[in-house]
Amino acid sequence: MSKKVFLSIFFGLLLGITSVTEAQDLIMGYVLVEYYDGIAGSTIDDLQNSSIFPSDATEVVWLESFETPSNRAENYGTRVGGYLIPPETGEYTFRIASDDASELWLSPDDTYEATVRIAFVPSWARPRQWDKDENQWSAPIELVVGQKHYIKDIRNYVV
Repeated sequence: MSKKVFLSIFFGLLLGITSVTEAQDLIMGYVLVEYYDGIAGSTIDDLQNSSIFPSDATEVVWLESFETPSNRAENYGTRVGGYLIPPETGEYTFRIASDDASELWLSPDDTYEATVRIAFVPSWARPRQWDKDENQWSAPIELVVGQKHYIKDIRNYVV
């Protein structure tokens, strides 16, 4: 059984979310978003090599969806994270869209350190434009009902 998963709908309903770097602060149904303003460049490396990433977020907010607002600002990055708890056992396919580059990471368990990249966007895509690049879709991933998985994404925006 394969499930097609819209991040904005699926995660808003099924994620129990924690701080991106500290797994103790679980708030069911929310994702933690860390914004990093003033990032030059349009790649994930540009964000990760910034002097403010990951320790000095400009703004930190909780959202009820894994989908962050479009057109928030120019030249900034985000890190979004939390827990995914599947409602049933089966194969799940994940997808990501962003303007500009982004990466989607999933852990086989509930640890931040075990995450592996499952999908990415090498350049811009419109909001919910799932067909721009074949790398936007993960391979099917077998998940077990009730098992907690850490999930995160990293995005760099040059609007």
